Amino acid sequence: MDTADTVDAHGAQRWRALLVPLTVNILLPLVLYYVLRAQGMVPWQALLLSSALPAAHALGTAVVRRRVDA
Repeated sequence: MDTADTVDAHGAQRWRALLVPLTVNILLPLVLYYVLRAQGMVPWQALLLSSALPAAHALGTAVVRRRVDA
């Protein structure tokens, strides 16, 4: 394996480590909240349901890694 290949692999791994939590914890809940609100759901229910995805991701991460990230 070439050094450039190793650097590219680490770069891709860093981007994935950044983009997955941002997508799951910020982008998807926002989109889901506004979709639910557009469907006529009351704000507190839409907020509660849209927060279930980040909560499940945090729980899954804690179980797999056996530690809680801040």
